[in-house]
Amino acid sequence: MDNSELLKSQLKKFAVRSAIFIPINIFLFAVVPLDGRLMSERFFVATKMYLVSWIIFSFILGLLIAIIPYKKFSYKQRYLRSSIGTVYVGNFIMLIMTSIATILIILNFSIL
Repeated sequence: MDNSELLKSQLKKFAVRSAIFIPINIFLFAVVPLDGRLMSERFFVATKMYLVSWIIFSFILGLLIAIIPYKKFSYKQRYLRSSIGTVYVGNFIMLIMTSIATILIILNFSIL
């Protein structure tokens, strides 16, 4: 398997997993009543946060991560890989945190 095929398969895995995590994160964030806002407001905030802010932040962070030397890929390939990888890792971490918050709220534990 050459480098371009390896990169394509990794990017496809990251993209598919992120596409699964994003709607779950938005749903959990919108359903869990962490503040006094309406669910529609929380849904709007979550959508804006996960689809716009986090992706923009990930691609900016990808610029810095791609500086790390890696002989197999060019800078452009490293940038794309690190940016999409950052989206994936961030969404996975947020999924874990939101799931824990949901479980705690269901069990009537106070988060604050």
